[in-house]
Amino acid sequence: VFVSFVPRLREVYAVYCQNHDSAVAQLEKYMESPEIVEKLKNCLFKSGKEESLVWSLNSLLIKPVQRVLKYPLLLGKLVELSSQSDAGYKHLLQALEGLQTIAQDI
Repeated sequence: VFVSFVPRLREVYAVYCQNHDSAVAQLEKYMESPEIVEKLKNCLFKSGKEESLVWSLNSLLIKPVQRVLKYPLLLGKLVELSSQSDAGYKHLLQALEGLQTIAQDI
Protein backbone atom coordinates (compact mmCIF):
# COMPACT_ATOMS: atom_id res chain seq x y z
CA VAL A 1 0.00 0.00 0.00
CA PHE A 2 2.76 2.47 0.92
CA VAL A 3 4.52 1.96 -2.43
CA SER A 4 1.47 3.10 -4.37
CA PHE A 5 1.02 6.15 -2.12
CA VAL A 6 4.64 7.37 -2.09
CA PRO A 7 4.16 9.93 -4.90
CA ARG A 8 1.02 11.36 -3.29
CA LEU A 9 2.57 11.34 0.19
CA ARG A 10 5.57 13.22 -1.20
CA GLU A 11 3.31 15.86 -2.72
CA VAL A 12 1.06 16.32 0.32
CA TYR A 13 3.79 16.29 2.95
CA ALA A 14 6.02 18.62 0.91
CA VAL A 15 3.29 21.24 0.70
CA TYR A 16 2.31 20.81 4.35
CA CYS A 17 5.87 21.02 5.64
CA GLN A 18 6.66 24.01 3.44
CA ASN A 19 3.70 25.85 4.93
CA HIS A 20 4.05 24.67 8.52
CA ASP A 21 6.12 27.62 9.77
CA SER A 22 3.75 30.16 8.26
CA ALA A 23 0.76 28.31 9.75
CA VAL A 24 2.37 28.45 13.21
CA ALA A 25 3.12 32.16 12.72
CA GLN A 26 -0.48 32.75 11.68
CA LEU A 27 -1.72 30.87 14.74
CA GLU A 28 0.45 33.05 16.98
CA LYS A 29 -1.00 36.12 15.30
CA TYR A 30 -4.54 34.84 15.86
CA MET A 31 -3.74 34.19 19.51
CA GLU A 32 -3.33 37.96 19.92
CA SER A 33 -7.05 38.43 19.24
CA PRO A 34 -9.17 37.94 22.38
CA GLU A 35 -12.20 37.23 20.20
CA ILE A 36 -10.51 34.38 18.35
CA VAL A 37 -8.95 33.02 21.54
CA GLU A 38 -12.38 32.90 23.18
CA LYS A 39 -13.89 31.04 20.22
CA LEU A 40 -11.04 28.55 20.20
CA LYS A 41 -11.33 28.02 23.95
CA ASN A 42 -15.03 27.28 23.53
CA CYS A 43 -14.22 24.71 20.84
CA LEU A 44 -11.62 23.05 23.06
CA PHE A 45 -13.97 23.11 26.05
CA LYS A 46 -16.68 21.41 24.00
CA SER A 47 -14.20 18.76 22.91
CA GLY A 48 -13.24 18.08 26.55
CA LYS A 49 -9.66 19.29 26.17
CA GLU A 50 -8.23 21.17 29.11
CA GLU A 51 -4.68 21.80 27.92
CA SER A 52 -3.28 25.20 27.08
CA LEU A 53 -4.88 26.52 23.93
CA VAL A 54 -1.69 27.41 22.08
CA TRP A 55 0.02 24.17 23.06
CA SER A 56 -2.93 22.12 21.85
CA LEU A 57 -3.12 23.78 18.46
CA ASN A 58 0.65 23.84 17.95
CA SER A 59 0.84 20.18 18.85
CA LEU A 60 -1.81 19.39 16.25
CA LEU A 61 0.00 21.37 13.57
CA ILE A 62 3.29 19.51 14.14
CA LYS A 63 1.76 16.00 14.10
CA PRO A 64 1.95 15.50 10.31
CA VAL A 65 5.58 16.64 10.28
CA GLN A 66 6.41 14.14 13.02
CA ARG A 67 4.40 11.38 11.35
CA VAL A 68 6.21 11.55 8.02
CA LEU A 69 9.46 11.00 9.91
CA LYS A 70 8.04 7.95 11.72
CA TYR A 71 6.91 6.06 8.61
CA PRO A 72 10.48 5.02 7.68
CA LEU A 73 11.04 3.81 11.25
CA LEU A 74 7.90 1.68 11.08
CA LEU A 75 8.74 0.22 7.70
CA GLY A 76 12.35 -0.33 8.73
CA LYS A 77 11.15 -2.40 11.67
CA LEU A 78 8.82 -4.38 9.37
CA VAL A 79 11.73 -5.08 7.01
CA GLU A 80 13.88 -6.13 9.95
CA LEU A 81 11.22 -8.56 11.20
CA SER A 82 10.39 -9.94 7.76
CA SER A 83 12.08 -12.68 5.84
CA GLN A 84 13.49 -11.97 2.39
CA SER A 85 11.41 -14.90 1.18
CA ASP A 86 8.14 -13.21 2.24
CA ALA A 87 5.89 -12.28 -0.68
CA GLY A 88 5.73 -8.59 0.29
CA TYR A 89 9.38 -8.14 1.25
CA LYS A 90 10.34 -6.46 -2.02
CA HIS A 91 7.43 -4.03 -1.67
CA LEU A 92 8.44 -3.23 1.91
CA LEU A 93 11.94 -2.34 0.72
CA GLN A 94 10.53 -0.13 -2.06
CA ALA A 95 8.18 1.62 0.35
CA LEU A 96 10.97 2.09 2.88
CA GLU A 97 13.24 3.62 0.27
CA GLY A 98 10.46 5.94 -0.97
CA LEU A 99 9.53 7.11 2.51
CA GLN A 100 13.16 7.60 3.52
CA THR A 101 13.57 9.83 0.48
CA ILE A 102 10.48 11.83 1.41
CA ALA A 103 11.72 12.26 4.99
CA GLN A 104 15.14 13.40 3.76
CA ASP A 105 13.67 15.81 1.22
CA ILE A 106 11.40 17.41 3.78
